[in-house]
Amino acid sequence: MFCMRESKGQVFNKNYSFYGTPYLSAYCDLKESDNLIIYGHNINGGKMFGALEQYIDKNFFDRHRNIYFTTDRRRESEVFAVMCVNIREFKYWKFVMARDEKDYGEFVEKVLEHSLLNTGEKPKYGEQMLMLSTCDNGKGDDWRIVVVGKEI
Repeated sequence: MFCMRESKGQVFNKNYSFYGTPYLSAYCDLKESDNLIIYGHNINGGKMFGALEQYIDKNFFDRHRNIYFTTDRRRESEVFAVMCVNIREFKYWKFVMARDEKDYGEFVEKVLEHSLLNTGEKPKYGEQMLMLSTCDNGKGDDWRIVVVGKEI
């Protein structure tokens, strides 16, 4: 369980904390965005978002399919994809709001192409997605582990 902050802007004021609080991307709107992106530190030993690495294991994935997220209401998302991606190859963080149904569908297909696990599930247009994103410490600075869910 984590407390999360909502970012009000993209300005970094050099108040860096290695153990920082998970935060919602400043580009996301809790009510309007098609894709909510929450960033958190990957701290060794499975602390903070370091636990996301465990989703790569199919057994762990199968036992932890739901993510609960409380804001103005309790939200529940079912995990349908787990990605280990290079941020220069797939700029998933730029997708917050689809232009239309086609744009949404194309993004979902890209997520599925990069997913390490195939669940056979995928969100439908209008279902809000939730991404939990952290660094992949084992692969280098440009790599991220991203757990992707669809609101249920």
